[in-house]
Amino acid sequence: MTEKDLLVVEKLDKILNLLAINIIKDQKGDEQVKILVNAGLSRTEIARCIGKDINTVDQALHRIKSSNKQKTHGQSNGKKQ
Repeated sequence: MTEKDLLVVEKLDKILNLLAINIIKDQKGDEQVKILVNAGLSRTEIARCIGKDINTVDQALHRIKSSNKQKTHGQSNGKKQ
């Protein structure tokens, strides 16, 4: 990559961060992570956007996945767990 290419990548990264922050500004905690994951951001990018470390993002992702599994199992057998 040339210096010019790297500069373009840096600017695009800044734009991505600003857009992500704007999208999640009214959300809290796990919901922020869920929105950003669905938007295709990596764990590292999410951590940077929400100002937390990757471990915090991983914990939120685990809770989200667990919650989704419970909802799926609850719907398949007619009961909520």
